[in-house]
Amino acid sequence: MEWYGIRGIPYDWFKSYLSSRSICTEFLGVISSVLHISCGVPQGSSLGPLLFLLYVNDIHTSSDSALFFSFADDTNLFLSNKDIKDLVEEANLELTKVNDWISANKLSLNLTKTKFIVFHPHQRTDYLPLVIKIEICGTVIKRVTELPLLGVTIDQHLSWKPHISVVSTKISKIIGILKHIRYFVPPNILLTIYNSLILPYLNYGLLVWGSCCPTNLNRLLTLQKRAIRFVSPGANYNSHHEMLCKANNILSLRDLYKAKCAKLLFDWYNDDLPYRILQLFSKVNEHHGVNTRSKDLFHIPRFRLILRSLNASISIARTWNSYPQDLIINPRTSPFTMKKNVKKYFINNYSEDCPLQNFSIICFVCNPPSTIISNYATINYSSLSVIEL
Repeated sequence: MEWYGIRGIPYDWFKSYLSSRSICTEFLGVISSVLHISCGVPQGSSLGPLLFLLYVNDIHTSSDSALFFSFADDTNLFLSNKDIKDLVEEANLELTKVNDWISANKLSLNLTKTKFIVFHPHQRTDYLPLVIKIEICGTVIKRVTELPLLGVTIDQHLSWKPHISVVSTKISKIIGILKHIRYFVPPNILLTIYNSLILPYLNYGLLVWGSCCPTNLNRLLTLQKRAIRFVSPGANYNSHHEMLCKANNILSLRDLYKAKCAKLLFDWYNDDLPYRILQLFSKVNEHHGVNTRSKDLFHIPRFRLILRSLNASISIARTWNSYPQDLIINPRTSPFTMKKNVKKYFINNYSEDCPLQNFSIICFVCNPPSTIISNYATINYSSLSVIEL
């Protein structure tokens, strides 16, 4: 604690709080012998989590090349290398150093919960060896193709398909409930259920996985449309969702992602983000001294692979560059007002009428087939196209 600047009376207070503690167990009226506690923090106390974080805060000093990300007692190490053999050797070496730090600090590592994953493009699967041996203290760590990380499922190709599958399964169950109660519950209650049970799943981590392949994202978009139709009174199974979104003041999944991008970069302008996130974005005028029309836009780095174009930072910057700048950039605008203006901007762009009304196309939603057949004599089919939305 002295190393973190806790000295004098506060240090003496913590020393008194942690010293002279003992532990025993009671079971069926029988009390075990009392043992003295020489290390650790009191379980169930308010200061326990804080003291534990202070205790393991310097775990990153155990390795010079590994990148550490910790949350409570969950620690993740990231290593990168172009050669898989060198990467495996480096991983085994660095894990040995981390294990030495754990032993020196009288901590234990749960090897059954320790796993590793190799991130790589799906095109390079054949270049990886069938067996990658990474071990700690002689125990081989299990390799996985996907793993949960703080509520988000990450796969080895960073396609976010497993995470979308997990979220889709959870949302589908709630949609089934909405389907059965929609005729017995007022619309405002249905909307509350949507906002409290479905929207949080769509919001959580959306800035990370919202830039994934549209094919994967369409699965969640379809479920969202179905949920919006169930919470809207009088809506059919194929009603136009834009009209329903506008009536219920709901953003579609794609616009929800765009609104979150605007909020993130609005905080970037106000320097209200962690340092690592601030370094992900830069202005065009920071890369050259030419006074161009795009000098106030965010810089989009060059990339060769489509996978790189789906990177979260690139997608967020590209989304921001597509906005009307006077909508977002206003130093005197509060974050709440900015979010309100962005949501209003998207809601106002939703159509209240059939999107095909200005085209020579028959919409099966607004004009059911029975109506079209009954009026076939008055319709010139040679000049019309038929489409089902």
